[in-house]
Amino acid sequence: MAATSRENGSSYHMVSDMSLRGYQDRIARESVGKNVICMLPTGAGKTIIGAEVTRRMLEQYSEPILKFPSPNSSPLRHSPSGKMKQQMGIGANRNQGGSVLFLVPSRILVAQQAEVLRSWLNDKHNGDYIVVEYKGGDSLLPPPHDVIVSTPKAFQLAQERERARQENDENGGTRARAIYLSWESYSLVVFDEVHHCLKKHPYRNLALSIQSTKERLGCPHRPCIFGLSASLSYQFQISEIKKAIEQLCHDFLIDKLLSASEDELSVAGYTGGGVDIVVKPVDVSLIRKIEGLVPELDREPHRIAQVFISRIREEKGTSFSLALWNATLDLEAVAGWVTVDKENRKLLMKRGYSGRSYRSPITEEDVPIKKWGRHAHDYGHLHPVFTFLEHFYEGMRIQALSWEEGEDACYMFLQMMFDKTIGSIKFCQRRFEELPPETLPKSMNLPIKKMELEKMFECLSSFWEKVKGKVCMARLDSLRDILLERLTYHSCFRGIIFVDQRVVTHVLSYFISTDPKLKEHFRCACLYSSATSATASLPLSKTACKENIEQFRNGRINLLISTNVAEEGMDIPSANVVIRFDVVHTGVSLVQVCDTSIDI
Repeated sequence: MAATSRENGSSYHMVSDMSLRGYQDRIARESVGKNVICMLPTGAGKTIIGAEVTRRMLEQYSEPILKFPSPNSSPLRHSPSGKMKQQMGIGANRNQGGSVLFLVPSRILVAQQAEVLRSWLNDKHNGDYIVVEYKGGDSLLPPPHDVIVSTPKAFQLAQERERARQENDENGGTRARAIYLSWESYSLVVFDEVHHCLKKHPYRNLALSIQSTKERLGCPHRPCIFGLSASLSYQFQISEIKKAIEQLCHDFLIDKLLSASEDELSVAGYTGGGVDIVVKPVDVSLIRKIEGLVPELDREPHRIAQVFISRIREEKGTSFSLALWNATLDLEAVAGWVTVDKENRKLLMKRGYSGRSYRSPITEEDVPIKKWGRHAHDYGHLHPVFTFLEHFYEGMRIQALSWEEGEDACYMFLQMMFDKTIGSIKFCQRRFEELPPETLPKSMNLPIKKMELEKMFECLSSFWEKVKGKVCMARLDSLRDILLERLTYHSCFRGIIFVDQRVVTHVLSYFISTDPKLKEHFRCACLYSSATSATASLPLSKTACKENIEQFRNGRINLLISTNVAEEGMDIPSANVVIRFDVVHTGVSLVQVCDTSIDI
């Protein structure tokens, strides 16, 4: 675990009030009409450079290139006809140049980067450009536009839908939309966080599609490519980094790699590089002493669930994992009794139940580990045992994804969910008695029987007895020490904790809010992509994400707990303490976590 501290980071300013720094102007000037990758440290202003390159390209390409000649001749420019202008939505005074596609890696960044572009193009430079946002879904790509900000997956799916539409339409589909979905209509494609092209990611699919189009047309600079990143490799070794850079240059037909020297950054007033890094690692020896951890050679990311299950069945896992597994099997047995009970069958059949006993997702090969909790959650309105079972499935997922090193987070997660579940299901005080329906939540109307409750609580009690006092809490203890230590250094504490799993954001928030030493000083909130919930019972809405960021900005919240969604380009106000809770797996994360000021 590493803590990063910065006293004087850059804060968010209205883009229209900003001026280009010297190195930003140089890079933008050298990038027009070329295929360029710009690598600058986080907070050095990559987004503004992208906005300036966008502005210059829109001004330079005043008319669209609608036809491509042979590779040995220069492109011919054609003004669109009046009918085509109407189809494309181009007015008499509108810019008729090739559009710009500005790609961002996540939906949460679309609105933020679109706002930066509008402010820079129109407010700062008195332009009249149409900047649209596109996040996919069932909506169609909205023509007309000069700039479209989109996720790569959304744009890729829009292209695929349009191709299918044209194949089924004798008239060739909607002409205006087809124009805006073809690479030929774009003078520039910006890849924000371009390093994603190095892995299996929609970015790479689009990069290869552009490369194919350029080869077919014999035009290496239509569209031009402008890539942005603070790091061009996920690797740490020099040789591997070199290979990654060569791969990017090959895929994008790159003409130049541009950056800024330390002197240029310093003269321009950039201070992000002067981060004071305070490292206080977890005592790894304590974690490594846990018997039964997955050996390093067996840690194959594509076989996480299989490795976990096979080891547990062979009783090779940690004592905590084995206790968790056995308790889960016992709860599944109780769930089986509930679903085959004759008195319950009629109620279950009305809800579409097949009539068979409860089927464990563990034995279903087509049910991935990430869906185990959802499987039990779908039964949760029938009986409380399914609610507890959901939490145990999610606990096993935490263990599996951490190679069984995350038992502290798993233990704290189960404690958090038990507190919530026991508080909402009012049967604790009379758990060994028949309960009248009015004592249960309205959604749970199956008969709750003494035998079922006895066995369920026996399973839970047995699990807690086995693991209590035996869980390695080294990371949580280290986190407490770091937070209290950094609190003494900053009169106005503002921190971000980065984690790998969404569910761990909730776990750490619970830990901090219930710890006697921490809860008085820290006001926490979670932040991750709202497209997918942490668990079936722990959603985080898009509105909640925005509110959490705003409250962090105005000081009502002084500690954000986030996944890597905040590492890459999000408009997060400067933090003076940044903590990496999990191990840094890639060079990209190492670079991104060292500075979290707005990337403009």
